[in-house]
Amino acid sequence: MLAPWLGDVVQGIAEVLAGHEARGAVDTLWMLSAAAALGSLTTTVRTDARIRWLVVALFASMPLLASLVAGMQTELPATALIAAMALVIMRMPGDRLTWCAAVLAGGLFALKFGQAVAALVLLIWALARVRDRVDAKRVAVAILLFLLIAGSSYFHAWRISGNPLLPLFNNVFQSPVMAPHQLDDVRWHAGFSPTLLWAITFDTKRYLEAEPGGYGFVLVAFVGVWLLALWRRETRSLSLAASAIILLPLLPMQYARYAFPGVALLLAPLVITGSTVLGVRRFAYVGFALCLLNFAFHANASWVLSTVARKRLLTNLGDTQLVLQRFAPERLLIAELHERDPTDSVVLALNPEAPYIAELAGRGRTVSWYSPTLEAARFDAETDASGRRWKNLIDATHARWLLLRPDLLSPAQRAALSLGGARQVITAGVAELWSWGDPALGRTALP
Repeated sequence: MLAPWLGDVVQGIAEVLAGHEARGAVDTLWMLSAAAALGSLTTTVRTDARIRWLVVALFASMPLLASLVAGMQTELPATALIAAMALVIMRMPGDRLTWCAAVLAGGLFALKFGQAVAALVLLIWALARVRDRVDAKRVAVAILLFLLIAGSSYFHAWRISGNPLLPLFNNVFQSPVMAPHQLDDVRWHAGFSPTLLWAITFDTKRYLEAEPGGYGFVLVAFVGVWLLALWRRETRSLSLAASAIILLPLLPMQYARYAFPGVALLLAPLVITGSTVLGVRRFAYVGFALCLLNFAFHANASWVLSTVARKRLLTNLGDTQLVLQRFAPERLLIAELHERDPTDSVVLALNPEAPYIAELAGRGRTVSWYSPTLEAARFDAETDASGRRWKNLIDATHARWLLLRPDLLSPAQRAALSLGGARQVITAGVAELWSWGDPALGRTALP
């Protein structure tokens, strides 16, 4: 996404203040905020601390949460904002609560355009609760707050690219910075069907970059309780809102991560209803058994969690270099480059399969689909086996450094490296950093 989305802005502030990568602190804040909001929401419906803590326990046990807390995906902050907004709605009406709802809805829009669905569902619910007490002046202030928070990201994207939703809907806005077609991923079109939630639970890899069971078992284990929660008056409105936030994002694309905030929100009415039917103590046994089952499948929620990375971190006393050398060697090369050359010299990633330049900020260039112009130039350069077109491409970017993986180089690229006098400077695992046109630099290897 081109726009400075809210979640990324918050992460950026933390990293600037820390002076290094610091997403763990922000992710922990979002997780604790979501847990607190879900607990308070439960207490608003049913004042029983045992039920509240069971909701929090189930939320903490969800396998996908372990993956989200280790990354920067919007579903984690979205869960916190959605739960907080549901809590505000349950306590409406009130001037301050109306303005809080506007701020939270604006935050959801600012997180990512995909969260607009959840925001609209919650806004409809809020209007239904206060429909007889709508004050025009209060609504005007709420709309202004909403626009101030939600609009900045979209205005920024529109101002510099012509598409406020870039890279989405570029088939409509025709921004020149990307190809004029809708961004899509054919992997996540397995089809919406009555058995979708069962399939997400047990055939997870068709709906998420995860293994079976990596989504947890709430949707299957509590399906009967879910129906009862929709029927009972005490939990009906909250269950309807949560169900819509789960199902609506899955209609156009069956990508399970998009439904996670709705599943988290659904936990409150599920536990309240189950505790009513079975009694708090009996349902607690069921709930904690489900927690254990969820915990058993945590490693299946992400390929990162299922690798030996965590084991290596523990056995090497937190030495991240050993892990990065195997799984993200480009990060080591970039860190070394920052020490060697802290200027704004350009770094070009030659392999479209490894376009890992995010930590280079404005210095990084890639020939992958992230840069349509350079991608088109790459296709053209590959037609010249002599490597001269590749050399011209690299020269045109004013690159001073090249990031590459030798096993992924094409014959034309190898020829270009020879023509341009490129030299290998640093190696880290399967990745290498080369200088372009500077024979004075010698070769070294990272340990």
